[in-house]
Amino acid sequence: MYNLIALLLLLCCVRETSSF
Repeated sequence: MYNLIALLLLLCCVRETSSF
């Protein structure tokens, strides 16, 4: 379960950086 949360957080970060 923890892996899933970490994956979601990573995805959010990647999305934000990709926006730039």
